[in-house]
Amino acid sequence: MDFERIKTPTGHICIMQGELGRPLEFLSLGDYGKEKNIKADFMGITREINGVPHGELLPLEEKWVITISTQYGCSMGCKFCDVPQVGKGRNATFNDLVNQVKYALSLHPEVKTAKRINLHYARMGEPTFNIDVISSAYYLKGVFDGMGFGFHPNEHCPYQIYGVNCGAVRIEDDPEAMKAIEILRGKGITPEQVRAWYGKREVLP
Repeated sequence: MDFERIKTPTGHICIMQGELGRPLEFLSLGDYGKEKNIKADFMGITREINGVPHGELLPLEEKWVITISTQYGCSMGCKFCDVPQVGKGRNATFNDLVNQVKYALSLHPEVKTAKRINLHYARMGEPTFNIDVISSAYYLKGVFDGMGFGFHPNEHCPYQIYGVNCGAVRIEDDPEAMKAIEILRGKGITPEQVRAWYGKREVLP
């Protein structure tokens, strides 16, 4: 498969050419494990974390983190993020989303199964503006189920759903976002269901 890759201490930064003729960045990473890099009171992990020193990673068979871009650029204007410098957010296609995952998997053909694949729709773009985030999660769940991989899709970008304003952009002013909202409404999917899908890290039934 033809895509650029940069080796890092924890995995790879990758760049592929998307269907719209522009680059999309995605990550394939190992993980240190929740004992080292998670603070979560509800899990009883209450320690303070001031940086995570590089050390031994979990085997990818235990946990493999793949982070993909849902848009070419982004229009959100979040102060901590430089992705808007790439350009205005334009939705990646269904094939773009799936191919980023397939390319990430191709980096490690030796891994035949994994207890946990964490798929983050969180590299470039605001995932809730792209309806294909949901359809790709349905599709990839079937792929990973067939492979015997544990699949956990989630997103880590700031998001608001169904007409709620966020950051520097009003959803009503973004045609891609409004299109996604209308498609969701047409399918009978409520804002509560979408929030539950993200909040529980599950695929809609």
